[in-house]
Amino acid sequence: MIVLDEPTNGLDPKAREEIRNLIRSLPERFQTTVMISSHALDEIEKMVTKIGIIGKLLPMWSDQKVAGAIERLVRAGIAVYRVMEVTQSLEELFLDFTESDSL
Repeated sequence: MIVLDEPTNGLDPKAREEIRNLIRSLPERFQTTVMISSHALDEIEKMVTKIGIIGKLLPMWSDQKVAGAIERLVRAGIAVYRVMEVTQSLEELFLDFTESDSL
């Protein structure tokens, strides 16, 4: 599995199109799944065949729960190369706490 985060962010229109074409070619060329994380829904629409949306932030998991998830991925034949814990900045925490579900 290839995981990309905002792969076309900051690119000029020609480069965006080249990256979209490359991304669309990866599954067949490498017999793999490509997962893209992005807030640019117009870009996602141009690249994917299936979409999933996460509506809420995932909760913090215990070490045991993370280990169990990794074990299930490996048993399913998905190679896990790296697991990193990412902490939020103060700004991100503030936005999370003050965010509303309605406009």
